[in-house]
Amino acid sequence: MKKYVLVWAALAVCMLAAVGFIKMERQSGEDLYGAIIAGLGDNEQFALLEFGEGQQVLLTSDLTYDYGNGNNAAIYCNACICVDGKAYYALGSIESMGTAYPVSYSKGRLYAASGHSVSVYTFDMENRQWVTTQYEETFDENGTPFYYRITTGTLSNQNIGTRAKEAVSEADFLAVQEEYGSAAVVSFGYGADNS
Repeated sequence: MKKYVLVWAALAVCMLAAVGFIKMERQSGEDLYGAIIAGLGDNEQFALLEFGEGQQVLLTSDLTYDYGNGNNAAIYCNACICVDGKAYYALGSIESMGTAYPVSYSKGRLYAASGHSVSVYTFDMENRQWVTTQYEETFDENGTPFYYRITTGTLSNQNIGTRAKEAVSEADFLAVQEEYGSAAVVSFGYGADNS
């Protein structure tokens, strides 16, 4: 329990600093992430990813598993990004539905999935917010498939924008599934050498 309190306390301080409630000197992303990483518990691992536009995303998880090739993958993690070395934006948790669907990333996107959905997480630099786009496959009582895309703007895991749901084609759904399948599985590790 102590590890969660430390991680969430660090997240809270960074979020308050980001919105101006606590004045902090300009820090590098490494400095901000270093405080969070230092507060991780013994069983928690992290991954630091290049996320485009010179930004890095920090992912943390205490639920990793051996994905092969010496990599530890996760189906559940928390994500945050440091923008301009001073402002910190937490996405909150990302969760896939089973070890067959590890959290993955590619080209400024994080992914989580299940057998009938793919969630894509991006960071909108202009509006300083996380955007979640979920593609879903559902079936009616006759087994006829329907496909939807649900897009939500988020900041610190709270809706701040309109939740838009629209029908998409099967081709759209299959394209995002292929995109997820081609993405790199996030490799989590411990400590400074991330091993």
